[in-house]
Amino acid sequence: MKGANSYAIHGISNYSGRIKLSDSSIIKAIKEIQKIKFVLTNKAISTRLINLTDLMLANISFNSNETSNQLTDLKELVNQYNNKFDHWSSLIDDDFKDKSIVYFEDKSK
Repeated sequence: MKGANSYAIHGISNYSGRIKLSDSSIIKAIKEIQKIKFVLTNKAISTRLINLTDLMLANISFNSNETSNQLTDLKELVNQYNNKFDHWSSLIDDDFKDKSIVYFEDKSK
């Protein structure tokens, strides 16, 4: 199809840019994860890790009626989560104990 209203179908999802209404829930989650910025305090890091985990867990389901790119998108979601999680969890001091850490450890199991 040609003309002013035409667009190319690339067969891959775009994980950059703002969150659009047309984005799937997985793409929205990926973009939300990308927006989360690093912080310096233990309490803020643990809170953001909990939010990140909640966002991840809410989107790791597969329904056969979803798009054909969903498995690729799920893989990208897991990769984005793991990258943020690994970096942030290493920033939390070993001696930091708070109920948010207990909650996070329970959620991650």
